[in-house]
Amino acid sequence: KKMEEELTFLSFHDPLTGLYNRRFFEEQMTLLDGGRSNPVSVISCDIDGLKIINDHFGHDQGDAMIVKVSRILQEAVRSDDILARIGGDEFAIIMPRCPADGVDRIYLRIKEALGRVHMKINEMEVPIMVSMGRAVRTGREVSIRVLFKTADDEMYIEKKSNSGRKQSLYSRIFDRMETRI
Repeated sequence: KKMEEELTFLSFHDPLTGLYNRRFFEEQMTLLDGGRSNPVSVISCDIDGLKIINDHFGHDQGDAMIVKVSRILQEAVRSDDILARIGGDEFAIIMPRCPADGVDRIYLRIKEALGRVHMKINEMEVPIMVSMGRAVRTGREVSIRVLFKTADDEMYIEKKSNSGRKQSLYSRIFDRMETRI
C-alpha cells in the first residue's frame, strides 16, 4: 500500500522539488477550462542562465538553484494555487479565482523575493534570475491553454529583453571566479 501511494505521488509530482509535474499541470488545465473558477490567472517562470550554471559548476549546483526557486515560488503562492515544475528550468502557476490585481500582487511578491536571493557557488554570491510572464482570464472566452501561452509569450519577451544584461552579469561573475582560482 505504501509503495502504491509513493507511485501515485511520483506520477503527479516532480522528484527533485516535490512540486506538481507537467502531467498534473496539463490535467488541471483541462479541468479548469470549464470556466467555473473565473477569473483564472497564470504565471509562467523560467530560470535564466541555468545551462551556464550546469555547464560551469555541474548539475548539483543547477539542481540546488531549481530547488531554491521552487521554495520561493511555494512561499509566494496561495494554498489553492497549482504550482508545477513543467520543464527543466520552467515553472507554471494556475491561480483559480484570482483577478488581475491578485496575480499582480503575487507576481511582484515573487519578483521581490527572487531579487533578494543569491546562491553561494565557489565562495561567490550568484544572483538567481528568473523571467516571468502573467495572464488573466475573466470569462470563458479564452481557454486555459491560450491563457498559459499568453503568459509564456510574455515571459519569453522579458527573457529576450534581459538576455544581454543577464549574460553579461554571469560572464563577469565567472571571470571573477576564474581570477580567484
